[in-house]
Amino acid sequence: MRKLLMLLTSLIVFFVVGCSNEGAGSGGTSNNSQESNSSETIEFRIGTGNNESHPHYHGMVKLKEVLEEEGGDRFDVKFFLNSTVGDDREMIEGLQMGTLDATIPAVGVVSNFVTDFEIFNFPFLFPNEEVADEVLGGPTGQQILDRLQEQGQGVLGMDYWEQGFFLLTNSSREVKTLEDLKGLSIRTIENEIQVDTLRALGANPTPMPWGELFTAMQQGVVDGQQNPIANIHSAKFYEVQDYLTITNHHYGPSIFLVSEIFWNKLSEEEQQLVDKAIKAGNTEAKRVMREQNAAQLQEVEEYGMTITELDDSEIDRMRELAQPVIEKYSEEIGKDFVNEFYQAVEDAQK
Repeated sequence: MRKLLMLLTSLIVFFVVGCSNEGAGSGGTSNNSQESNSSETIEFRIGTGNNESHPHYHGMVKLKEVLEEEGGDRFDVKFFLNSTVGDDREMIEGLQMGTLDATIPAVGVVSNFVTDFEIFNFPFLFPNEEVADEVLGGPTGQQILDRLQEQGQGVLGMDYWEQGFFLLTNSSREVKTLEDLKGLSIRTIENEIQVDTLRALGANPTPMPWGELFTAMQQGVVDGQQNPIANIHSAKFYEVQDYLTITNHHYGPSIFLVSEIFWNKLSEEEQQLVDKAIKAGNTEAKRVMREQNAAQLQEVEEYGMTITELDDSEIDRMRELAQPVIEKYSEEIGKDFVNEFYQAVEDAQK
């Protein structure tokens, strides 16, 4: 029933706000931009699972400002928040159908469409934010983004927007050691690597859409979840979770995706402006996220959550238990590709 409602909502969005795009140009490859009529308003519909308090929203507002100020009122940017037009997978499908123009899904969802993105689901991939910035902003990161277009997915990978390092929360008990994690049902996205990683650590992974998570934790359907502090704070998980453990076991960027149908309706100049706006939005979202991380941890503690930071010895145990998962999926993704990526990570630390 939920998927049907989401589909109907997407269709309504398409027919209501899409009508003004008629005549803006026919679709084609992303290299064949159209010379659009300067008198037309270009509607840019962006969907996200996050709300107004999430750093991504601040980035979206910045994107909107750049487009509407530098575009000479050419662009009319519309936001669809809180998964109102579908979960991450459904919004990507909306891009492919042309019922939505852009979205910023978790990389774990994007990896279901293009295998190379699976590398970002590997546990303990990046040691810190600076190394992640270096790799994602360099040729290695760009090559992976380009795979979306190369494989004909109907979407373009424009940029990496930050999610941050994952933490664990639950409502059953404080997790000080791996033994405390054993048997806890932890929500994850529908991604085999993340599922297998949680299982290797002793938890009971439970795939579930983001939009259902708060209620599931409130009703005890799952004990907890894994997400960066920005997601935990903005979604008010502190209202239904008692314990937070700082593990930093996973760093997953979000991928800013644009529909090829939308992109191909733009002139080359308009494409350059959209690209500039997306990057400006990313810079703002990342700034807000990193400035707020420490304060948000303090705030959720003030709301009543018990904050626990694992000892280095426990983190080392987690790495050891997760290593077979990395080895298994390195074979599936391609060892040469995985080795090249890890070399880029190593080079970024020099």
